[in-house]
Amino acid sequence: MECTLASGATVELPPMTMALNEMTERIAASQGSEHFRVLFDFISAVIPADLLEEEVGGTAVATANLISLEVTYTRILNAYLRPVIAERMTAINEQMGSIKPVAEALGTINAAASANTVNRQHFSRVR
Repeated sequence: MECTLASGATVELPPMTMALNEMTERIAASQGSEHFRVLFDFISAVIPADLLEEEVGGTAVATANLISLEVTYTRILNAYLRPVIAERMTAINEQMGSIKPVAEALGTINAAASANTVNRQHFSRVR
């Protein structure tokens, strides 16, 4: 799975394993300084060391650009999620395709029913 980083470099990401998934869970649950530490650990685990400094501005979390950490993490996470989202969209489109004939039939019935209604507003009630 490929990911294009902010620097323009394209890297081959390792497979999403339980270890990497657990890191993403720690990132989601973290706050403050700890958040940036786990971001840095995750990014360090998935991109080559020679690109790390160029991508996040440092070789340690203390010297890294925190905004670059967030941007890089988002790009990497999106690369991992892209095939999952594409598959889900395919499944949704297939489901919508099977619903389409039913929706068209209901539309036809609704149109026919609307055409057969009589407007009786001009009649007043006789007492």
